[in-house]
Amino acid sequence: MVDDYLSYLKSGKEQPSLGFLQRLVTLQTNKVPVENLDFYYDRKPLLDVSRILKKILQGRGAIPLHLNAVFCELLVQLGFSAEIRSSRSYDAGSKKYSERLSGIGLFVNIDRAEFFVDVAEVKGLTSVLEVSKDKVMLSGSSYYRWNQQPFDDHLYLSKSRDANTFYPHRQIEPKEIKLIEYLPENDNFQRPGHEASKQRCMYRRTEKGYVYLKDHELEIVELGNVKWVTVENEEAFWSLSAQHFGIEKDLVFNQEAGT
Repeated sequence: MVDDYLSYLKSGKEQPSLGFLQRLVTLQTNKVPVENLDFYYDRKPLLDVSRILKKILQGRGAIPLHLNAVFCELLVQLGFSAEIRSSRSYDAGSKKYSERLSGIGLFVNIDRAEFFVDVAEVKGLTSVLEVSKDKVMLSGSSYYRWNQQPFDDHLYLSKSRDANTFYPHRQIEPKEIKLIEYLPENDNFQRPGHEASKQRCMYRRTEKGYVYLKDHELEIVELGNVKWVTVENEEAFWSLSAQHFGIEKDLVFNQEAGT
């Protein structure tokens, strides 16, 4: 697994370090897209690391849950002290956190310090975040800060545009989840009509920003400049998918169902 994955990311093998971790995160997010095509086409993909990796190496992406699970396995195989924890995202509308196991984040220990990694957050984290309470950190175009409530074991990650006014962003479970195979049991990702299956979407970071393709529009951000392209028909969708993500229609429909 390790050699094939590193070769796909165009990375050599190094001893675990913060610098190597950040390079792997950058390579992963620039190369492997977040995409939901299997869910949109009702494939009911399984959380099986070897099958997900096989799909990635063929040029596909996956939903955030699956991408983080595979990336964590890569880190472990490379000798990093890495573990998965359940992550709940905050919804500003309902003012509530999502259900447990609706997402995951990775925690990596390096030189007695702890770092948070998410390689599949759309329009979010671009770098590794040190887990240091009340320390303000910049990642991408946003600022982040960890905190903890009295008599509460959960970690809370807040987010800000100006480093002054912070809003709730994530809640992290305090205990490691040992068996990632348990995660797909969560109905959030398998029930019919889930939000992740209502429209096709693909997202990938680039060296200058990101590209984000949805059913009816393509968003390209480069150095803060935004370009919108209307997706007029099915042919245009797959043409843009191939151009910006390397995912052609035949690649999706010729793959084994259930991956």
